[in-house]
Amino acid sequence: MSFDWRTYLSLAKDLIKLQTETAYRAAISRAYYSVYNILRVRAGYVNRNGTSSHKDFINSLKNPGDDLYDAFLFDDREDLVYIGNQLDDLRKARNEADYNGKVTVQQRDCARAIDKVECIFDMLDESDED
Repeated sequence: MSFDWRTYLSLAKDLIKLQTETAYRAAISRAYYSVYNILRVRAGYVNRNGTSSHKDFINSLKNPGDDLYDAFLFDDREDLVYIGNQLDDLRKARNEADYNGKVTVQQRDCARAIDKVECIFDMLDESDED
């Protein structure tokens, strides 16, 4: 049985309830990784160059080729571009939360990240139903 990456989103929702900056930072990270890993696995993405795997994968979503488009069952290529842009925003928020101790991460930042992840999951679920 493989790991259910969506449980990271559940963990993020639990963490936000702790109402501490530490929990908000961890929640943003877990929310990002929940959707990043599901998209990566679904696309069959393997980092071949050894660097910038997250950024490279996100750029491939923002500029999808036929092989990537076929891995997702969207009616419109723009859906993948939208997901790529949202995932890029989430990656930047995760980098801030994980590496920038000079910024204050607040509950609204965490809630925004969780909302973006849920939106992407909704899009994936709808494409699976079609």
